[in-house]
Amino acid sequence: MGPVEACLDGAVVHLTGMQRALLAMLVLDAGRVVGIQRLVDGLWEAGAASAGPARVRMLVSELRRALPGTDLVATRSPGYLLLPAECWLDSEAFTSAVQRARTARSQGRLDVAGDEYTAALALWRGPALGGAATGPFVATEAVRFDELRLLAMEDAAEVDLLRRRYGDAASRLAEVTRHSPPRERAHQLLMLALYRAGRPGDALRMYASLRQRYVEELGLEPGPELRQLHQRILRAEPVPEAPLADAEPASGPPYDPARSPEAPHAAAAIAVRPAQLPPDLADFTGRQHEVAAALTMLETGATVPILALHGKPGVGKSTLAVHVAHRLRPRFPDGQLHVNLAAATEPTPEDPHEVLGRFLAALGIPGQALPEDRAARAALFRSRLAGQRVLIVLDNAASATQVRPLLPGDAGCAVIVTSRSPLAAPLGARALAVDILDAGASRELVGAIIGERRIAAEPTEAERLVELCGRLPLALRVAAGRLAESPHWRVGTLVDRLTDERHRLDELRHGGVDVRANLQLSYQALSARAATGLRVLGMLPRTDFATWSVAALLHATLAETMTVVDELIRAQLIEYAGHDRAGQARYRLHDLIRAYAAELAAGIEPPERSAAIERWYGAWLAAAAEAATGLPARPVTPLAGPGHHQPVPELRIAEPLAWFESERVGLLAVVKRAAGEERSYAYQIASAAAKFFELRGDFDDLRALYQDGLAAAQAVGDHRAVALLRCDLAMVDRYQDRHRSARSGYEQARDYFLRTGEVWGVAVAEAGLSVVLRLTGDLEQALRLSLGAIEVFDTAGDRLRAAQARYSAAVIHSDRREWDATVSHLERALPELEASGDQATQCRAWGVLGMVLVWRGEYERAVDYLDRAVTATGRLGLIVEYAYARLALGDLHAAHGRVAQARELFDVSLRLVRLIGDRIGEAKLLTRLAELLGAERRYDEAIPLAERAAQLSSEIGSRTAWARVLTTLGELHLANGNRPAAVDAWVRSRALYQRAGSDYAADVAGRLANLA
Repeated sequence: MGPVEACLDGAVVHLTGMQRALLAMLVLDAGRVVGIQRLVDGLWEAGAASAGPARVRMLVSELRRALPGTDLVATRSPGYLLLPAECWLDSEAFTSAVQRARTARSQGRLDVAGDEYTAALALWRGPALGGAATGPFVATEAVRFDELRLLAMEDAAEVDLLRRRYGDAASRLAEVTRHSPPRERAHQLLMLALYRAGRPGDALRMYASLRQRYVEELGLEPGPELRQLHQRILRAEPVPEAPLADAEPASGPPYDPARSPEAPHAAAAIAVRPAQLPPDLADFTGRQHEVAAALTMLETGATVPILALHGKPGVGKSTLAVHVAHRLRPRFPDGQLHVNLAAATEPTPEDPHEVLGRFLAALGIPGQALPEDRAARAALFRSRLAGQRVLIVLDNAASATQVRPLLPGDAGCAVIVTSRSPLAAPLGARALAVDILDAGASRELVGAIIGERRIAAEPTEAERLVELCGRLPLALRVAAGRLAESPHWRVGTLVDRLTDERHRLDELRHGGVDVRANLQLSYQALSARAATGLRVLGMLPRTDFATWSVAALLHATLAETMTVVDELIRAQLIEYAGHDRAGQARYRLHDLIRAYAAELAAGIEPPERSAAIERWYGAWLAAAAEAATGLPARPVTPLAGPGHHQPVPELRIAEPLAWFESERVGLLAVVKRAAGEERSYAYQIASAAAKFFELRGDFDDLRALYQDGLAAAQAVGDHRAVALLRCDLAMVDRYQDRHRSARSGYEQARDYFLRTGEVWGVAVAEAGLSVVLRLTGDLEQALRLSLGAIEVFDTAGDRLRAAQARYSAAVIHSDRREWDATVSHLERALPELEASGDQATQCRAWGVLGMVLVWRGEYERAVDYLDRAVTATGRLGLIVEYAYARLALGDLHAAHGRVAQARELFDVSLRLVRLIGDRIGEAKLLTRLAELLGAERRYDEAIPLAERAAQLSSEIGSRTAWARVLTTLGELHLANGNRPAAVDAWVRSRALYQRAGSDYAADVAGRLANLA
């Protein structure tokens, strides 16, 4: 009842947010075993990386350690149990006090009731379950507890009114209306309190404000009780101490039952106790939280409690409503009414006037006594229920207009409404969303129908069955029913049939229940525009999506598309999936609804379908190209092709990086799909989006993007695009140390350009090839190719590629210890890199220049360049460049003996290069760390790091990196007194440097000579 806290001996125990959430789950089921899977499902969202039984067990252990000396949490199969006798719980104290208050009020002991309510509400210390980590359980229970508190405050205020404590009542109710403005009962009580306190003006102003909100936001008038009270206050008439069901009419003479036109009908009524509820399901499974919340929401008060259950087709709203209704039967001894209003089962929903006729007949009113007038029939219904305790279940409601005439007026009655749209709930209803079952409850439901033995025999297939049914109760019951009537089937047999999404709905029919037919009724109820929206959504890949994507398919503006999306959400045919980092609302389709939408999409005429798909690909191409222009790093020239940019009207990408982060999964799916149907778009979109994946160091995704693009370019015969994409894939191979594959890719691209005589293309391929040759130790050939590429790019006027090639040549010269040539190339390249916006290569150039200046002893200039590189790469989010800039700055600190600073820089860089899979970078950093540890004579730690670096360099095939780490390893062995190991390492190092044509070979030879 506020922050979740545990106290031992009067002192508050420090608990983490997750420990608080776990404690809350156990507390609220005190005395009952809570299963591990239920704890997992309650503590974490589905698919959370940290979720799992092992994590629950760890949390329980942590909680026990935080509560030493207690046996509060006991292990009981299949989970854990909180022992209620061991502790005092404020939630139990609150519930008990409220119950005592209600009992006292029913007995007329108002002072006792008031004191009990005050004691109950004093237990609240803030928002329910405060401080607990938010998960499915905490989110649901916090809402339930807050509702209990508001209801108790309303009840307490009503007692205050009856005790003529109008100020206390007004104070309580003002807080309630601030927290939950739509509560009609609270507003009615507040108006009474203000009027009784001699403040009629405040009461009238409050009503005017409330009515304005209702009209502007909902298009509705306040309820009849509020309007009646408003009229009485306007006329300065007496009002009851508290709202009463039998209050007099707002105008005219006093109500006289003998003169009422309803009297003859009422007099002719036969005493009947209807019992219309359908049977409860013996295998009702799960839904513990929903059932508990529903029972709480239907607690009777001063107004008719109305529970509105809403959710997607087949989610089990009707089953839940019937189950809850059966649980409530003892509280409604005068009967239960039930009707299927047919919004979700028939093309034409039930007329409430006809339903009223059937209800009145069930309540004992003879047919000849039923009024034809609609208002009179509704009034007779309310009169017949006056003083009765009847539960009414209105299943499959179409709208609040359909439901409103069927509501009783007596607070002793209660109503349960089910609908697909939350808008079908009448004003004042307490809404409860019904979602799909969790995995455990889904499996339990199937097991209850087919038997646990069959589930235990094929547990993997059972889990797969649950997921193929989308954990939708209707689909699970149909699938389980088919298995139950076919005992010779294995569970895997049905799984195989359901795996093909094109025929999945064909398999989900059994015993007159058809999942497809259930969805079809929702589809038929849509407007024409929304129906088109659902059809085109069937063309989308299996990812969530933003509105702009749907707008492209519909050939509509974003504003027009939002109208369609809103209607589909209200019909529960699409789900809101949250807002992404770019601020876009995202949506998704349940798997079975997706299958149905795909069937609808297959029926779209080919010309219309082709046009929609081309607009969609064109929108992705336009959006990716626009977003790429706003990214830092190196400029990328997108591949040309026949695909056209088709921007969505009104779509503006204000934060390109956030947009790419939000759409990355969609981009990969779009390119993969385009590779099989609109191939020119596949490689154009891949090329436009590649800059983001390179920037983030996501080389596996970048590889998949380029491979799909390459396959598409090959299929359409765009040979130039194929050659350039081979270069792009070779670059990814180079980043991931696949040097043999990278070399082959560049050579294939070069061969194509040589055959076509495109000199610029040859230079592009050879510039990439030179980097591979440098990394594998062929420095002389690498430098020749790099210098040749510079000459071609200069001649062609391609200043950007010329600058990039000069940077590459500078790195080769630095490997050859040719400092002047290195600086010369970098000083020519840097202005061009800055002018062209290639920030990634510019940062790398600063890093190389800084390292060269360190080696030349120009430390002040070196610090300036290295600081620039670290700051810029961090600011721009250039992960690869940031890691190498920190490596270079670490070298500078190491050169000056600042070991701690160097170690910190190397450690961070090592984590980054491991994250992106850069094994060359990992080898370099392990070598640097080994050198630092060696300088501190920590040889036992340094030598294993150097050996690991040598192994990595050997696997990669980088001669220079391998030679350098072997040189370091020899120094470490010598310093540690192992002369033979040092000689062995240096002999191998000298051979590698000699094969690479590096001047470092002479240095190593000198070391060996000194040892001799």
